Amino acid sequence: MKELIEYMARAIVDNPDAVVVSEEDAGDHLIYHLKVADEDMGRVIGKQGRIANAMRTLLKVAAIRQGARAILEIGEETRGEDRGGRYDRGDDDDRHGDDFDRTDDDEHAGDGPGDNDD
Repeated sequence: MKELIEYMARAIVDNPDAVVVSEEDAGDHLIYHLKVADEDMGRVIGKQGRIANAMRTLLKVAAIRQGARAILEIGEETRGEDRGGRYDRGDDDDRHGDDFDRTDDDEHAGDGPGDNDD
């Protein structure tokens, strides 16, 4: 399955020599980490993640055919580690950045245009 990921990634990037796939055994499933050159990251992810999702689907099919489960992670992040990198999928609540002000109360509920509280 590692070879499948390498084959797919090398076919779509401009710098195939920078493609690195590592494998991690997570007990009941395998995690494959795909790393490519920064300038090729957009090619591997694709518009709205379509290329990445297609690669994950093909990996999933190949794994099922072998009676296994597999996950593909793309970029520098790894599950369980907070590296704070550009492609980090951290589970923190601040996904919208520091400029987005959220409130937990209903203080501003209904204060938008079109609300007729007259």
